[in-house]
Amino acid sequence: MNKSLAAYNKDVVCVIDIGEKPVCRTFIKSSRRTNVTINNGPVYDPYIPRTNPEYYICPEFDCTKVTLRSITQVTSPKLNLKCCFFEKTYDCERIRYNHLKNVDKLLFLSEAIPDKIYFMVDCFIYSDGGRICNRNDGFNSHAILVDLSTVARRNEENILSQDEFLCEEDVGNEILCDLNVYVPYADGLERKEFTKNNNNVLLKTGRDLLVMKYECRGLWCGFTASTRTRRTFMRRERYEPPGGHVYRCFSAKGQQVCKRLPLEGRHAYKERGWRSQ
Repeated sequence: MNKSLAAYNKDVVCVIDIGEKPVCRTFIKSSRRTNVTINNGPVYDPYIPRTNPEYYICPEFDCTKVTLRSITQVTSPKLNLKCCFFEKTYDCERIRYNHLKNVDKLLFLSEAIPDKIYFMVDCFIYSDGGRICNRNDGFNSHAILVDLSTVARRNEENILSQDEFLCEEDVGNEILCDLNVYVPYADGLERKEFTKNNNNVLLKTGRDLLVMKYECRGLWCGFTASTRTRRTFMRRERYEPPGGHVYRCFSAKGQQVCKRLPLEGRHAYKERGWRSQ
């Protein structure tokens, strides 16, 4: 309730005793953020992991030490999460999760919750709001996503847009994918403008094709699935649409050549390039 003046990039700590005047001191706060804006574009915080951090939730004046166990604990924009380190002095800084780029979110979560696996997912969004997604685990991921979308929604005329999710997988094979709905600007967060979301999400990860469901857990909402209730590929370790076959097609100079893949011996998504021609 007392007024105080503080220079930018400094913390003010006050001790208030009953019947005494407040005693305040300023501490220079380390910052790894940039305040440079380019063409009114999004403003992202960099994240550089440090060793042995401690995490605190500070709703107002009181801070409570927490142990982070899931992505569901850090995505709320109302959360005041602080990360503290002891170097020469005890130094704390706020982690603004929704102000991180996806690659930095991945870095932060892998450092903060090391007993789970985090990975990026690329998606195609269709005009009805449905999504076809593929785990991004290499340079061939986009080609796999194209193949998957061609098989799963082969009658679609076009794809409305693309999106990227960040997913968490635990030892029990449960997968949570965050909706990643915020874009950070200098004056705050803005929600992405999704046209539709019919909660119909197919996710391909490894040899599994998962049907994800929309679910909320506390303040977190996203897509969930479990590989324990997965749709597996056939015993031949390849996926074929019911009643049909898988073809490999090549296009060049306005011409297209397609070749039906044999019944045995090759996985439809693992072999691309000159070896499969």
